[in-house]
Amino acid sequence: MDRSQSTPLSKHRTRRQALGLAISAALALLTGCASLTGSTDRRSGGAARGIADERVLIVGAGIAGLAAARALLQQGIPVQVLEARTRIGGRIWTDTSLGTPLDLGASWIHGSAGNPLTQLAREHGITTVRSDIEDAYLYETSGRELSDARYAETDAIVEAIFVRLYELQETATTDASVADALTTILGDYQLEDALRRAVDWSLVSSINIATGADPTDLSLQHWETDAAFAGDELLFPGGYGQLIQVLARDVPIQRDCVVSAIAYEGEGVRLTTSQGTWEGSRALVTVPLGVLQAGTITFTPALPTGHQQAQRRLAMGTLNKIALQFDRVFWPEDAHSLGVLQRERTRLLEYWSMLPVTGAPILVAMAGGQYARELEALTPEAAADHTLRDLRSIAGGRVPTPVGVLPTRWSADPFARGSYSHVPPRASLQDYASLAAPVGSRLFFAGEATSPNYPATVHGALLSGRRAADDIINRVGS
Repeated sequence: MDRSQSTPLSKHRTRRQALGLAISAALALLTGCASLTGSTDRRSGGAARGIADERVLIVGAGIAGLAAARALLQQGIPVQVLEARTRIGGRIWTDTSLGTPLDLGASWIHGSAGNPLTQLAREHGITTVRSDIEDAYLYETSGRELSDARYAETDAIVEAIFVRLYELQETATTDASVADALTTILGDYQLEDALRRAVDWSLVSSINIATGADPTDLSLQHWETDAAFAGDELLFPGGYGQLIQVLARDVPIQRDCVVSAIAYEGEGVRLTTSQGTWEGSRALVTVPLGVLQAGTITFTPALPTGHQQAQRRLAMGTLNKIALQFDRVFWPEDAHSLGVLQRERTRLLEYWSMLPVTGAPILVAMAGGQYARELEALTPEAAADHTLRDLRSIAGGRVPTPVGVLPTRWSADPFARGSYSHVPPRASLQDYASLAAPVGSRLFFAGEATSPNYPATVHGALLSGRRAADDIINRVGS
């Protein structure tokens, strides 16, 4: 990770997930119309016979599953994608119910330089805009914006805190948490109340909201040790879903098809679903870590010990959003992000303005970790109330009633069970590699939680799908 960005207002972002590319119509014809029997034409001769005997069943139509499907189709290998939801995209979800594209799941391309998502967007003429993550408008509860001097003071303190965090990381034990280190570091500071709240907001933005987890749930030893692309952070004015639609074109996808069991004994695989039994030569499982942990899919035979231990050790974080649509703009029009320095550290929100992205008068409040999960229990109106207490500070009490409210509930979603993975104490990045390992020559795994280099990111999920496809291609005929 580029640790030079770990300052309070130049937030060290690692938010996450999604996808992209078109499928050749000619290659897609190889799949034909999927049947429940999984039968394929038999051809004679070496490699041709191997491909004819193949039919890869892919569980999940998110970025990883669709990226794998495309790579396999390009090699002439038939596939069938089984998706539990009515919609496709998984944790990429572009909603238009407020009259404008709004990403309720993954939002950013993290690091544009050399990122495969940037390339996909360019190839298909999909517009992206730079997201200014280096500046946030911060307000006291009185409505007064922080002074330049206070911004600078906050930056300096949080920069020093992050430097100290990374120093402590060098000698951290496996059971040490980020919270343990913060307790040690903050004990050396005697901050007056207003400055403490500014520091708290910056830490929550950079840790809780960025990872979807509280500091107590993050391994100090492995926090922020994964790789990252350089360059700008990018957003999609038309939504991340544009990449999903491009990638899914001509891919056979069975929607509303919930997989409950996968048998991978013998010469093929058999998947039990809400729409009957599907048979194929191999299975690629791309469901989120939270779904694997829930045990809603049974495997026969049981997964190897290494897989099971990795599932238990890793964890799913939660980042939830509350989109608020207004009939007018009452916040600074050039603002990308805003925050209010509440006294209660566990109830801090970060707001992102859609005005610079889509021109819409929409603020998206973000919460991470336990607070994000607590918000899921609220009605949309009650969730909006949590945001309006902040926004009244920004606007001096003159905040219009939202004309639209759209909250997310990723932890409660049975097909996600969280937003993205993280490494808690006593786990390691090696657990991601354990989840990625094929089981024999019939069962494969992909998804952001199988990416040791880029976990919890869209590009990590994309690359994992390509990696799994390569593994399968190398085994065709075996």
